[in-house]
This record gives sequence, structure tokens and C-alpha cells, in this order.
Amino acid sequence: MAITVGDDVPAAAPADAAAGLRDEALAGRLRLRHLQCVLAVADTAHLGRAAERLCITQPAVTKTLNELEALLGQRLFERSRQGTRVLEAAAPFLRHAREALRALGAAVDSVAPGREAGALRVGALPTVAAALLTPVLASGLARDPALRLQLHTGRNAALLAQLRAGELDLVLGRLGDPEAMAGLAFEPLRAEPLVIAMRPGHALAPDVAGRGPAGGPARRGGHGPGPVPPPAGLDGVPPPASFGACLLLLPLPGTQIRQVADAFLARHGLVPRAGLVETLDGALALALVQDADALWITPLSAVVRELAAGRLQRWPTAITPSEAIGLLRRADSPPGPAALRLGAALRSVAAPRDATVTRRPRARR
Repeated sequence: MAITVGDDVPAAAPADAAAGLRDEALAGRLRLRHLQCVLAVADTAHLGRAAERLCITQPAVTKTLNELEALLGQRLFERSRQGTRVLEAAAPFLRHAREALRALGAAVDSVAPGREAGALRVGALPTVAAALLTPVLASGLARDPALRLQLHTGRNAALLAQLRAGELDLVLGRLGDPEAMAGLAFEPLRAEPLVIAMRPGHALAPDVAGRGPAGGPARRGGHGPGPVPPPAGLDGVPPPASFGACLLLLPLPGTQIRQVADAFLARHGLVPRAGLVETLDGALALALVQDADALWITPLSAVVRELAAGRLQRWPTAITPSEAIGLLRRADSPPGPAALRLGAALRSVAAPRDATVTRRPRARR
């Protein structure tokens, strides 16, 4: 609404002018830390985890949220002992806050020294980074002088939160919960099962278990013979229930692949009796497999190179359902030239399925 005064010059109506003054006052008191804090709480749904992400204390997070809600005159979250839930009225503010931080980051990147055009920030799950990115970077893409790749590894939920916040350009990961996928686009590259990896000659390897109770070959490092093999089935493959006699290596709790692994253990009544290690550290897991006769339940991509080289062996049956691996990006941000080149290279690498993957039958349409 405008009022014409004198020489057809528009002047703000009193109500519009008052609103403008309130907006200016709010903008003058709103700080970057308010936006960073509210998005961290929205992404993690937990005050404590938001504090860890921001490297501040939980009381500082609570204080900052209280300040922001007082400035806006609007509650943004419902808080309980179980965590925090974004209120429906907060959704538009969160969307604009993300866009503001993203625009600010782009502005800084455009003038910051040492940030060349073509720099690409990519997040990847530790279990798939080597299997998919290594062949890509060994190809012609790695020899592109215009590309600078920043690679970040982490858990799927954390990577998706960074992607939504504009801290990453692409993520090589899995589908998340519906809330975590808001505003994100997912392009599946391939599906892979979990496998059970062990050292060659392990007592539970099919070629050893079928020999009877002679005992496995000596462990690496000269630590004596391996465990006595359990009775094998008619096909020479030991039953899953026998795996509990070995140290088990599982993905971290709260991950999608851990849910699949837990379902497998429950389905076969498998109870770990020799210890359990939860990790996404591939180097640690490989060392425990080689030196402690551990069994490693992991995505196939994490061990495919070791299997091909004969440094690991796998239980013949894959653990299903297979989990889709794909490329994620922000739906409202079209990929740039560097992202398009990386996506094309990843598709070419991911297309040929490994022959050892158990294929799931396609559903009829």
C-alpha cells in the first residue's frame, strides 16, 4: 500500500512504515550465530548434538534459541526429554535461514583467496568412498587441472545435514529418513548387500569348515591355530549361529546398515559370545579380521578390493535387503560443471555390478 503526496512521490503508509522499522530493528539484532544454531538444532533434533556440531555448550545453544524465539516472537521448537521437534510455523523461517547461509557462503567463496573455480566439496560414507571414488580419481577426472576436490567422510545423517546446510555440494551416501531428505534429491547408483568378511583360511570359511575338526591354519603373526571349525551344513557352509564364537565387527548403532545387520543377527538367533566391536574404521576392522580372527559384517564396497586381491574371504550368502547407494544434492541448487563431471564418472564406475553381489529379483510392475 502506498500514499501519493505532492509531486506523485509514493510515501509509505503508517502501518507499512512501522513494519519496516520493526524489520530493521530485528535485522540489526539478528546475528549469524542465531541462524547457525537454529539450523543445527533442526538438523540434529537434539540440543546436545547441536552443541557438539557447533563446538559450544548445550546451555549456550539453549540461550541462543531463547534469544532468537524472543526476537521473532514465535516458538520454533517443541522440546522434550526425547529431543526437539520443529514446529510447523518454523518451517518457512528455517528454509530462508538455509538460503541466507548458503548465499553468504557463496559470497565468501567468490572472493576468498585460494578457492579456485571448480572446487567441489563432496561427502562420502567411509564404506563406499574408496570403492567408488578411487577409480574415478584414477581416471581422467583426476587429471583435470580445473578441479579441486574436498572430500569429507562421516555418518550418513551428518553428511545429509551438512548438505542441507550448504556445507557440502554433493554426498555419496544412502537415503535418509523423510525429515532428513527434505529439500534433497537422490539419484541411485547401485544397490549392494552386506557381506561377512573373514581372513583366508578362517575356521568358518566354507573350504575349511568342510574339512572337519582339524583346526584352521595358523593365524597371521604366529599366534597359533585358529578356532576349531564348527560342524558344516550339507553344502559345506557353517550355519550363521556359529558366528557368535568369533569376535564380531558391526557398523555403528543408528546407521541403516546396522539395522540390516541387527535384523540378520536376530533372524538367526546369533548371540555374540566372543566380543563385539562397533566401528566404521576400515583399517581397524581389517587389522582385527587378520590378527584376531574377527568376522566383519560390512557393505560389499568396503571390502571388494580386498576380496579381489585374495586378502579377505567372504561367507557365500549375502545379507539382504541390499541398500541403495546414490548421489545426493540439494534440489534447489542445480549442479555446476565440476559436479556434473564427477556425477558422470561415478555413474560409469557404479554401473557394472560386481559378480559376487547377490542380485535381488525385480518386482513385477
